[in-house]
Amino acid sequence: MPAVPAAPVPKMTNADNRNGAGSGPSPSVITKVKPKTKRPNLYRVLILNDDYTPMEFVVHVLERFFNKDAEAATTIMLHVHHHGIGECGVFTYEIA
Repeated sequence: MPAVPAAPVPKMTNADNRNGAGSGPSPSVITKVKPKTKRPNLYRVLILNDDYTPMEFVVHVLERFFNKDAEAATTIMLHVHHHGIGECGVFTYEIA
């Protein structure tokens, strides 16, 4: 009966030795990943013109609740008076 040649034996390379195929435990690196926060959606707060609200009250509301100075509040109030709508500010959902 003829002799059957033996299968070739694979040789271990340096890459195999580094990946834990050699003797002893291999070191591992643990890194902390910072969670990426998403910027919140912003909403425009609009004010509409009507025939009942006095201009002085609108200026007062803009100064007190939207932290506008007297000049900016008057400018916004006049814009609303002439165009029918104006923007008080841009805020997050909770504030708006």
